[in-house]
Amino acid sequence: ALAVGTSAAMALIPPLLVAVFGDRMDPRYLWAVFAAAMGFGMLLAIGADTVPLMYAAAAGIGIGFGGGVLCVMTVISNYYGHEAFPFLGGLAAAINTTLSSVTPPVAGWLYDRGFGYGGMFLTVAVWSFVGAVVLLAVRPPTRRIAAPTEAMS
Repeated sequence: ALAVGTSAAMALIPPLLVAVFGDRMDPRYLWAVFAAAMGFGMLLAIGADTVPLMYAAAAGIGIGFGGGVLCVMTVISNYYGHEAFPFLGGLAAAINTTLSSVTPPVAGWLYDRGFGYGGMFLTVAVWSFVGAVVLLAVRPPTRRIAAPTEAMS
């Protein structure tokens, strides 16, 4: 139970990091770091057979989750502006809520059938690392200026 509390406490660190670095660098880089932290936390959780490993896994998961929740909204706002923010933020929240509500029953179903939680933790870890790589590779959208049209004669 204390490890879960550690995860929640660690989720308080990313807002401080974003407050310090968010205006100095593209927040997608911060998000990539947080996604990687989530991935490492999930990898540690697979083999967490000691108390220090449980705390390390909880810290990585907490930092990764706390930073991801914050950065997704920051990146959407910075990249697409305030007009698109309500729609895109709502879409991101709907996708996140759906995946977050489906994953635990699937993990429980796999566990009940003797597969343990390792496969689900590995899936989330891989997904987090893929997300980090994608965040490093994408570029901000550019606004295209329409070419002037010829005046009708």
